Amino acid sequence: MMNKRNLKKLAELGVAMTVIATLVVGCGGKSSTTETPATPATPATPAVPATRSITIDFGVLAQNGAASAVLGTDICAKALTLGTNASGVAVAGQVNDMRFFVSGINLVDHNGVAHPVTLDETAFQSTGVALLDFESASAVASGGTIADAAANKCTGGTAATNTVITGTVDNGPHYHGVDFVLGVPVKSTGANPVELNHANGATAGIAPLAAAGMSWNWQGGKKFTKIQYVPNTPMVVYNASGVQATNASGVLATATTWNVHLGSTGCMFNPAASGVTPVTPAGYECGAPNRVPVALDGTLGGFLDSAGRSTQKVVVDLVELFKTADLTKEAGGAAGCMSGAADPECVAIFSALQLSNGLPASAVTTTPVFKLQ
Repeated sequence: MMNKRNLKKLAELGVAMTVIATLVVGCGGKSSTTETPATPATPATPAVPATRSITIDFGVLAQNGAASAVLGTDICAKALTLGTNASGVAVAGQVNDMRFFVSGINLVDHNGVAHPVTLDETAFQSTGVALLDFESASAVASGGTIADAAANKCTGGTAATNTVITGTVDNGPHYHGVDFVLGVPVKSTGANPVELNHANGATAGIAPLAAAGMSWNWQGGKKFTKIQYVPNTPMVVYNASGVQATNASGVLATATTWNVHLGSTGCMFNPAASGVTPVTPAGYECGAPNRVPVALDGTLGGFLDSAGRSTQKVVVDLVELFKTADLTKEAGGAAGCMSGAADPECVAIFSALQLSNGLPASAVTTTPVFKLQ
């Protein structure tokens, strides 16, 4: 039988054993509790760029030999057959200048939504306007079919060429079409618009609007197109009576170049009108704007490849442009069509471009002169 003293010693011994056991576990001894490892941090998802860089290729489709073919980046020294004569036969010749302006470029997604393309600033594109140039002004052009350099008429343009448009567009949408306007806008967009079609002074130096040979007089504005065809046989010039004209020396008159110079006509400068609300800024108004809207629907596979380059070329079909034009005669006005409303040669060109009285003839159809290929 234990006395109180022995019970006290036994209790003190139990406390000591508990303390020792605690110290052993705390100094590396194992416990029955398993620790949960920390969860690794999830890597941050890279931000998707808001825009992507793109390149749109352009080309020229023409009758070069037995069938229409997309020509290279330089149309010089190519023997072509275009247009018609009185018997409905195409006329042999060659192009000596091939340039045109485009603006308001959009890529169209599968829902039909247009996404504006912001153009890169280069010598051939600036302030929302791009110049496509398919002639090198060279007597000896790469890939030419005219062997005799002296017979090459391609000497009227500039040495540099440009057959692409580059820029950025919204990233993400699946694009399968492109639309744009053939021509130069009246003004630039943005908070401080400047005159473009009738650029002068400080804005006249905007590339590519300063390109040599692409302007009429200061009030007339820019040539939206400068496409010039030289038939192998000079054109016969007729007077208003339908009789072949003669020059000052009494020699029957002929012309060598059939021009397609599209641009706005009937233009007037209007000063700022401050007495009305809203205030009308100073600027030009043209009776016949002659800007051509173009809308092209591409393949369902996509208009851009993974690198952002167009999977199809936007081509200018010269066969369609000159389809009903008689390239053997000049019946009045300037040689070919220089956008005159009363010029008989402009009837065929305006019809091909689907222009009526200086405006688009239809809001639902587009000109067959441009296509994807």
